[in-house]
Amino acid sequence: MTAGETHTIQDIEFELNHDNLIDRYAVVEEEDYMFILDNLISNAVKAVESSDSKKIDLLLHSDRRRIFIEVKDTGCGIPRDKWETSFVDSGEDKKYGLNRSISKLNIYSGMLKVKESAVKEGTTMLLTLKVNRS
Repeated sequence: MTAGETHTIQDIEFELNHDNLIDRYAVVEEEDYMFILDNLISNAVKAVESSDSKKIDLLLHSDRRRIFIEVKDTGCGIPRDKWETSFVDSGEDKKYGLNRSISKLNIYSGMLKVKESAVKEGTTMLLTLKVNRS
């Protein structure tokens, strides 16, 4: 998928956009990076399943010290008072929740947070990783 290109998979529209990422690499093991990104996208897919507008946007951008990945969906949204607790795992199998992604990010001094969210409008999650300076 190239920047600005849109693909529809199972009635969900995906779009990727990026800027100024030339020669920028994150300080994170590939396996952990894939787990975290898969976790974010899977949660976005679940959020849009019952939505009329099924769209997920991925935006990648960076500065000199960090790479930012935003996953924006048009799903159910998260009430403001639940933003912090949205990372707490629920259910019997706790090894696949956002909490595990945050644990992995802590190893690399990364960060994951709710950037913005509105109920019945969607959520934007912001993943921040350090740039490898070597």
